[in-house]
Amino acid sequence: MTVAIVDTGPLVALFDRAERHHAWVTERLEELDAPLLVCEPVLAEAMYLLARYPNAQDAVLELIQNGAAHRHVPRR
Repeated sequence: MTVAIVDTGPLVALFDRAERHHAWVTERLEELDAPLLVCEPVLAEAMYLLARYPNAQDAVLELIQNGAAHRHVPRR
């Protein structure tokens, strides 16, 4: 199973088709198996940057809800 830790840039590019790396990110994510690993600051920043696309914000949350992405909480 190939998983990836995803930062804000690729997450935003996945849902913003106008983003110049959208096609590249989409192709790379097709090569990976779920789940994508994201941390809370990445989710917060992605939601902020996607604020002008309410459907994209819903899609980010759906990734978490359907298990395609997992919120990673670091251990202290």
